[in-house]
Amino acid sequence: MQEKQAVSKRNTLQKRIIIEQVAKLANHPTAQQLYDSLHEKYPTISRATVYRVLSEAAEAGTLLHITVSGENHYDHNMCEHYHMKCKKCGEVSDVFMSRDPDIFDSVRGEGAEIENYTIEFFGICPSCSDKNNKQ
Repeated sequence: MQEKQAVSKRNTLQKRIIIEQVAKLANHPTAQQLYDSLHEKYPTISRATVYRVLSEAAEAGTLLHITVSGENHYDHNMCEHYHMKCKKCGEVSDVFMSRDPDIFDSVRGEGAEIENYTIEFFGICPSCSDKNNKQ
């Protein structure tokens, strides 16, 4: 019985560490990027644990699971927002804007029932844009 409690506490600690790292990175990491950022400091955290915790957290609504350009990313910001991927550095960043009711009205006009949607933006992030302007 004691061994099960130890495993449960370890998993709880690992979950906390993983979720906190997503927020700390604040760059919409993939599971692999997150694992890489944790592995040096926490070598006992397995890749499988990182993937499992991220999946469970997304399912529970603790983290947001987003797909950008076919890659799975995780976001700690749960408020309504969109994402932009930089064509130069590959960084995924938040974009905040209000919903466009015309989009919904036009799709509803076709008889569809909208449950959710995503919008992806692609361009040059401010950091890469600044680098280009300085050259």
